[in-house]
Amino acid sequence: MNPTGRKTDTAPADTDPAAAFGRHFDRHGRFDLPASTALEQRVRTLRRLPARPPRDPAQIAGARRGFDLLVSAAMQAIPEAERRGVRSTRIEMDGVPLLVAEPGRASGAVLHIHGGGWCVGDAAGLRPALEALARRTGACVASVEYRRAPEHPHPAAAEDCLRAATAWLATLQRQGHPADASRLVLAGESAGAHLALLTLHGLRRQGLRPAGAALAYGLFDLANGRPSRRTTPDGGVLLDAGACAFYVDAYLGSGIDRDDPEVSPWHWPAERLAGMPPALFCVGGLDPLYDDSVDLHARWRRAGAEAWLAVYAGAPHAFDLFGTPEAAHLAELRGRFIRRCLGGPDAPALGG
Repeated sequence: MNPTGRKTDTAPADTDPAAAFGRHFDRHGRFDLPASTALEQRVRTLRRLPARPPRDPAQIAGARRGFDLLVSAAMQAIPEAERRGVRSTRIEMDGVPLLVAEPGRASGAVLHIHGGGWCVGDAAGLRPALEALARRTGACVASVEYRRAPEHPHPAAAEDCLRAATAWLATLQRQGHPADASRLVLAGESAGAHLALLTLHGLRRQGLRPAGAALAYGLFDLANGRPSRRTTPDGGVLLDAGACAFYVDAYLGSGIDRDDPEVSPWHWPAERLAGMPPALFCVGGLDPLYDDSVDLHARWRRAGAEAWLAVYAGAPHAFDLFGTPEAAHLAELRGRFIRRCLGGPDAPALGG
């Protein structure tokens, strides 16, 4: 079902998962969705709220509490039936905590990295969504509890994610799971999408080739030079141009070039993008990070790698936490993409 509530595609699913997924996108690999009435109403409400994202470290504690409350409300809306049969455990891999959601006999693995400007949020609060993702994809899903800024600036979070990824893959292989790197998809939102790309690059430098990357509204240009920072109103309370600058400063600290490709994936040279696995980029039309996804999607494709872009018109940053139809659509689309990367069967058509 699309976010407007109208059926747009009732054809049966293709037998080839690749064809079934790709038919929803145009020849440029882009898929635009109109805003639902529920989303438009939610954005109007958010614009009336006085709260704004943090601007200095003294506001971090309050931002963490507010974000946790928002996530908690979104998680309560996920029906038990969508995560039935999934078991969650907390483990530690090479000193890094992970929340692992196992659907039983797994068909592959997903390493998930949560968002929150590298400063707020955690994996534990996302447990219902992680369990739903595991059930939807048939994959074992592990979410990294990386060290957060500003207490732990770069490279702490990136190091945690890469260490967790390599150690977890090795453990799964020893246990007989089909989870070598070619059966691993990286996934993340916002700052977590940024860390997912750094982790992808780190794995490739080790000679490992993950199956794909599912990246939702990522902050990829840490120099904050994309035009959408200045021209795209967020319409919400989670992110604006000032918060983008604050979060990057809190994460990187001083003395690190924001244009450095080692910290800013948008500045990766073309040769680094060559041979990348398939990537799914999802972003809202009102997100200050809009250009990050749109531009990196285009560069991914120009390098000869497969990339898909879903744009949710009228959606602000982190719109999947707002309880509108767009949230369900993004979850379904991401699940379909991950199944495609892992070679599993495709679900019925998105409009079915």
